[in-house]
Order: sequence, then structure tokens, then C-alpha cells
Amino acid sequence: MKEALAYPGPKVDVVESPIPTAGPFQMIVKVACVGLNPKDWKVADGAVPGVTYSNEGDDFSGVVHTVGQGVTEFKVGDRVGVFHKTLGPGGGWAEYAIAWESMAFHLADHVSFEG
Repeated sequence: MKEALAYPGPKVDVVESPIPTAGPFQMIVKVACVGLNPKDWKVADGAVPGVTYSNEGDDFSGVVHTVGQGVTEFKVGDRVGVFHKTLGPGGGWAEYAIAWESMAFHLADHVSFEG
């Protein structure tokens, strides 16, 4: 899959990465839309000591691709909105991203991914 990594500068590289694997209480979401907030590029530009690159993409929506052990509220094919764990791996600046079940919500069919 393609994934965008931001570095100080700020600078962005699009790289090939493996699709993440869902851990317990996590889902993998095929990303349809991702937001960009000032926090996202500030983290990559050195606002957090020790972070040399990141895939923040913490606000995204898409379709559940796989579910990990213990996920009970979502299934493959569900449309979701997600707040990704800040500074966690597998953010939404990628074709597939990690979503924790507790930080996701169902999107009604009449709600666009951008909405």
C-alpha cells in the first residue's frame, strides 16, 4: 500500500508499506478520506521531541477491511469514522489504517466519508 510519511521541514515522502495487521480491539480500515490539522504537520516538523517522522492522519473515514480479536461493535464492510491514536502507528495518511474500536463510530449510509 502507499503511505505518506512526514518529516521535519516539513517534507513528505510517499512510500510502499505493508498493510497493517489488526491487534486486539483494533480494525484495519480502507481509508476513503483523511483530514489534515495543524497538529499533524507540527508533530512531524519537530514539535514533539524525538519524533523524526510520522503518519499522523488522526481523523479519517473509510470501510472496515479486517477486525482483530475482541472487536464486537464492527464488522468487515462497515462504514466508519475514526479518531486515530495520536503518535500511534498506522495513521490515516495511507491506503489502510489502524483503528481502535473504542475510537471509531459507524457512519450512516446518508453521510459522506468527507462529512
